[in-house]
Amino acid sequence: MSRGRSGDRAVSSRIRDELTLIVDGGTCAPCVELLDETGLWHTCFPRREDAWCGAAAAVHPEGDVWVHTMLLLEKLEPGFADAGLGTLLHDIGAGYFSSA
Repeated sequence: MSRGRSGDRAVSSRIRDELTLIVDGGTCAPCVELLDETGLWHTCFPRREDAWCGAAAAVHPEGDVWVHTMLLLEKLEPGFADAGLGTLLHDIGAGYFSSA
């Protein structure tokens, strides 16, 4: 029996809800790192390596875009989900546009 589109929406809304809890809870960076290490991050962002990695050191001297994003996430205060999502996604795509 196929779940069809309504099942896909249910899964998408659950991912959205969980991601919102992660960025709103005050432990965003460790949670995102754990999701990445376990491979679950791939469910939300299947091409993370392409999207967040590879920016020139001149743009992000801390390392690549992923390292820069994780450092910013460590500074987030709990209770600001919008700021957390903005921080998490502010450089998405940078890896696509960085020059080698």
